[in-house]
Amino acid sequence: MKRIAGMWSWLSRLPLVLQVIALLASVLSFLVIAFLVFLLCVDLIGGVVIFFPALHTKEVNVEIGDGWVRVEPASIPRTNYVTFNVTNAGTETHMFVVVETTIAPDKFPMENDQVRSYAYVDEPEWFAAVHQQYGFKAGEIPPGVPPPTPEPMGGVLIAPGKTAVVERWGSYMQRFESGTVLVLFCNCPDHYERGEYTTLTIR
Repeated sequence: MKRIAGMWSWLSRLPLVLQVIALLASVLSFLVIAFLVFLLCVDLIGGVVIFFPALHTKEVNVEIGDGWVRVEPASIPRTNYVTFNVTNAGTETHMFVVVETTIAPDKFPMENDQVRSYAYVDEPEWFAAVHQQYGFKAGEIPPGVPPPTPEPMGGVLIAPGKTAVVERWGSYMQRFESGTVLVLFCNCPDHYERGEYTTLTIR
């Protein structure tokens, strides 16, 4: 209490303008410290990161060839965003697709030589694995909605020798948690079955 009283006594001897400036500086310092603590807490609990998203981004390099896909590094720490720098190292046009799933990377549902869209609701495990929420249970078609057609999953087309930047973030802008597996693959006809897929693990 004596220290606070001494501080107030020192402040009271200053001109009024300087007193106001000192008080405003004190309040501003408190707010800045509180804001930084808030950001730290948000980061620690893996919550929604709205401020400075670049601080929560990891970059990986992907190469797609004719019959293969490589990613470097093969695993990354927990993060909110992943930026994929995807280069087509083959002689054909390739389609880059990335999904978060618990399904084995070589067991995706197929339709007409392409990976079937995850919105195809007759695949309950696939539906649940990519965290789609349509307001009804996986495997059910809500009243008044016609059965969906099996469309292939779409992605970014990349011409031979070209590079594309693809961003992916966690569910609702939240962090990808440890153990998450992202499957990276090409969904041009026959390409997935030729082995054009790999995985990126969140460690």
